[in-house]
Amino acid sequence: MLICGNCGRRLAGSRYKTGGRLYLYYKCNAAYFRADFCTRRQRLREDTLEDWLLANTETELESQRLESEAKAEAQERKAPDRATILRKMNRLKDLYVNELVDLEQYRADYERYNAQLAAADAAARNPVRLPDFQAIKEKVTGIETFYQDLSAEERQSFWRGLIREIRVDLDDSIHIFFK
Repeated sequence: MLICGNCGRRLAGSRYKTGGRLYLYYKCNAAYFRADFCTRRQRLREDTLEDWLLANTETELESQRLESEAKAEAQERKAPDRATILRKMNRLKDLYVNELVDLEQYRADYERYNAQLAAADAAARNPVRLPDFQAIKEKVTGIETFYQDLSAEERQSFWRGLIREIRVDLDDSIHIFFK
């Protein structure tokens, strides 16, 4: 779930005990074992990550919702309409029948429109799937009130139920991708 923003590999958990206190960290093993592959040698403390998630999940959720909706809307506008493509194909056929375009031009244009039609059909079969932002928001709202009472396993389960990936960049900036 935690991904190195530099090399794309998973961050590994590690434990350090100092002064009688146990600290949990995440680090990119590729940076330690293959320095030529990754340069992200910083460790990220688990409690720091949890504090950031608690403080920023709602903001990140809203930002990702707006961005995802804008992308989906742009993709819908950009996607060719099946009926429009069929009309163009019929007009092309009429032009060929009336001998206004030659066979070579007809075949080239027909292939192009046929490819557009296949793309439109594929887009219709596989619409853009957005996360259920409202359901996630309901789960996240007010989490501070009960989060400290959760066990480590329950906290992990809670975040895994909401988040697909957390990407940590070289500058320790964190990016959340929801399920």
